[in-house]
Amino acid sequence: MDTSVSNKKILYAALDWGMGHLTRSIGIIRDLLIQNNEIVIACNSDQKEIFLSYFPNIKCIFLEGYNFKFSGNGNWSLDLWKQRKSFFKSIKHEHDFVRKTCLSEQYDLIISDHRYGFFSRDIESVFITHQVNLPLVKLYFFVQNWHKKQLKKFSQIWVLDDENSSLAGALSTKIQGLNLKYIGWKSRFIKEELKTNKYDYLIVVSGPKPYSEQFIDEVENKLDFSQKRVAVIYPNSIKLFNKNQNWNYFSSSNLKANDMLFYESEIIISRSGYSTLMDLKVLNKKSILIPTKGQKEQEYLFNLHFNE
Repeated sequence: MDTSVSNKKILYAALDWGMGHLTRSIGIIRDLLIQNNEIVIACNSDQKEIFLSYFPNIKCIFLEGYNFKFSGNGNWSLDLWKQRKSFFKSIKHEHDFVRKTCLSEQYDLIISDHRYGFFSRDIESVFITHQVNLPLVKLYFFVQNWHKKQLKKFSQIWVLDDENSSLAGALSTKIQGLNLKYIGWKSRFIKEELKTNKYDYLIVVSGPKPYSEQFIDEVENKLDFSQKRVAVIYPNSIKLFNKNQNWNYFSSSNLKANDMLFYESEIIISRSGYSTLMDLKVLNKKSILIPTKGQKEQEYLFNLHFNE
């Protein structure tokens, strides 16, 4: 990691919107532990199970998630607007959580992966993101201004890209008034060479409901899988009514146990989220990516890298 963080006691939390913030946090935490830091993770019960599978000796304390709900019709802005009271309530709650936690424990550093309220005014606080600039049309300039105002509350912004913004494009380009530090691409994966592929395709079902439930149908309508070896990773929270008897299905709740599937598959089929792009950089795998309908960030990244 391109930071000088070592020998510190760190309080860490990641946004619970999908799996991307959690999975990239695994790579960041692994680097921080190598640098002789002590880390306490604030997380919900689902996140805790996954973090402990990678770091069985790490301390976790409970922090409630944002718990957004989505309609599935692609109108993300409207869905978020309807839940704005809950959103701001969650930000206040996590800020109060940090304040109370830091009264009873001595921390040297607080790290937030895209949780706006997870900071302290008295302790150095870091915000991790790849979105310095939100993927919004000009009509929503007030949202970008609010976003920048929140980032200014943090001591540093660790940007998950290089200084050329070669992976996130316009999302990670510099803007004035923020203390930005580009730390490169982070993934839970470590590059590993395998001579043979067990599967032709690995389908990774992810994202909030009901978009995750729509994904399998989108994939099956786009590709011909006849005579192909296929594995599917999907969350237990969704129902797959018409499972293909020739495919192999794995629950995403056991994240670490499924990591080998990525190494063993020739082509990864997934959403075009940023954490997925970072994973693919490490794995050096072929991919077929499908942006979530109406998810401006995924649509932007897809058009930037794949829509040629």
